[in-house]
Amino acid sequence: MQTSNATYLFQTENAIRNEERKLDKSKNELGNPRNLKSKILNLELDRTTPKKYQLPRIFTCEASHVCRLYDLNDGKTCKVYKGHTGPVTCCQVQSLMDDNQDRFLYTGSWDKTIKRWNVRSGECVETLVGHGDYVKSLLLFEEEGLLISGSVDTTLGVWDTTAQPNRLLYQLAGHSRGIEKIVRQPGTNVFWTCGSESSIRRWEIRRDGGQSLDEEGFWGHQSNVYSLMFEPEDSESLWTASADKTVRQWSIYEGLHEETRFEHPDFCTDVLVLSDGNICTACRDENVRLWNVNLGNLAHIYSGHYESVTKLIQWRSFLVSASLDGTLRVWNLDPSSFSGEENMVTEDSLLKQKTNQPQLTEEELAELEELMSD
Repeated sequence: MQTSNATYLFQTENAIRNEERKLDKSKNELGNPRNLKSKILNLELDRTTPKKYQLPRIFTCEASHVCRLYDLNDGKTCKVYKGHTGPVTCCQVQSLMDDNQDRFLYTGSWDKTIKRWNVRSGECVETLVGHGDYVKSLLLFEEEGLLISGSVDTTLGVWDTTAQPNRLLYQLAGHSRGIEKIVRQPGTNVFWTCGSESSIRRWEIRRDGGQSLDEEGFWGHQSNVYSLMFEPEDSESLWTASADKTVRQWSIYEGLHEETRFEHPDFCTDVLVLSDGNICTACRDENVRLWNVNLGNLAHIYSGHYESVTKLIQWRSFLVSASLDGTLRVWNLDPSSFSGEENMVTEDSLLKQKTNQPQLTEEELAELEELMSD
């Protein structure tokens, strides 16, 4: 095969065909894409979004070393939090307790640090140093004034957010590889984590100390567990998404027992329990799937992204998806919209964002792709 395109040099024919496929698919308008021009690694909902808004404000964690507060309602960037020297992998934002109170955003990064930002001003207030490798996950435990961090260095860090400056109280070890996500079991001081070595673990965490509740962990999956989430109305029902191409529901009553399994054609990167009890899943095959849990079947596929889907969040009757293709897409969860392109959100008032954030170097891109497929 002959080509004058320098980007095709030294690529296999399969790789070239895949690049051409993605280029063609990138032109689709399904989900009314907002192009942020950077790989989106994670999302967090801004819970102070005004109730009158049809679509929410969200925080985006991006490979271009920034976290962004983005308004999906009008398609504009509200604030960019710029200061990390590596891709931003995760974030957590404090609740707004008082209109006159400063609210802070925490971000974790490949640069091994956690940064604390003033949400309104965008100023970096401090940098928390304590991990020996990438920070992959964060969770605020506001009742205790704590921030919990998970790292590729295999440890959990527990930070005092009431101290000025914030300080590391202690670390917990148990995973043998990187910690992908941390969730709290509703109504308890028990936290669950999932790791790149395929295990799921439980921890009790308090201000005065923490401990692992499992000697060996749970090993139901056969590969990386990327995400886990409790059902909001059932603190003993846990969902997980894994690189073994499955999303599974577990009962944690007297141990961990599998109840439901949904098979996928590729790595499952995220699972979201919807307000109606059904679930949505993100997959490396570029699609988002809606599953009917009671019937145990696939209800709908949202197709539009042209790289791996990384994160899902719900806002009322809408689903927001993020992808390594650099776009945010908004889908209608109403089953009546599932005929053809009617699942798109197409408000003319929503403007597409155009930004020019710094991109990853070739070495960083290769490392990111390796981590996402590990």
